[in-house]
Amino acid sequence: MLTSIILVVCVAMALTLILLILLHAGRGGGLSDMFGGGQLGGS
Repeated sequence: MLTSIILVVCVAMALTLILLILLHAGRGGGLSDMFGGGQLGGS
């Protein structure tokens, strides 16, 4: 029972991350901007 709950939570989180990455990449931001990579450089 517990393993099936953990499995469902893991699958839901993975799908949510994939959707977020695809939506953000679709707007032209790319992965680096999503994770803050675009704001690190420039000193």
